[in-house]
Amino acid sequence: MLLSGGQDYNEMCSSCHLKPGVTTSDMNAGLYPQPPNLSLPRMMNLDAKQRAARHFWYIKHGVKASGMPAWGGSHTDERIWAMVAFIQKMPSLTPEQYQILTAPAEGESAVAHDEM
Repeated sequence: MLLSGGQDYNEMCSSCHLKPGVTTSDMNAGLYPQPPNLSLPRMMNLDAKQRAARHFWYIKHGVKASGMPAWGGSHTDERIWAMVAFIQKMPSLTPEQYQILTAPAEGESAVAHDEM
């Protein structure tokens, strides 16, 4: 799950929600409201299951007037849960670990991954 979710996060989310070791991007800086940096530990009053459910809902349904698209029309729930699993793990990843987990498998392209 982490590998497929990591590849999707890297391709679809990292320009707005950033990567470990990255503090800003042109896309992130240009959005209002500014999207949260999901590579940082969150100090929320939610347990892991509640955070996971919230992330799933945001990814599936989007957030109106925020720039956050709804991926539910083009992604299965299984694929969205894989992204959630990766997001939950990401704050503990080093930039090097992130790179390893988000690299496409040998011989796999972004197009092939999108057809999964």
